[in-house]
Amino acid sequence: MGSQHPIGLLLATEEDWPTALETLLDRQPSTRLVLERLTSMRRHGLSADDLRTAIRRVSAHPHARLEGVAAHLPMAGAGGGHLAEVEQVL
Repeated sequence: MGSQHPIGLLLATEEDWPTALETLLDRQPSTRLVLERLTSMRRHGLSADDLRTAIRRVSAHPHARLEGVAAHLPMAGAGGGHLAEVEQVL
């Protein structure tokens, strides 16, 4: 199943994600994006405020398409140790 819209890959640090997002949108204006929320795993993702800003920016773009939001959540420990975080992020 092919797609006429490329999928953009944006790997950026917390400091440079706005510039990286703008560059991606300039180079691939019809890109499809999945943005990732930063969790306690701290592997990658955007803070809640940055995620809201990125969603607004992509939503305002005339051709880019936001496909969804992802989160890399920790495995639940004994007794559901990370349940509160999962509920907060989702």
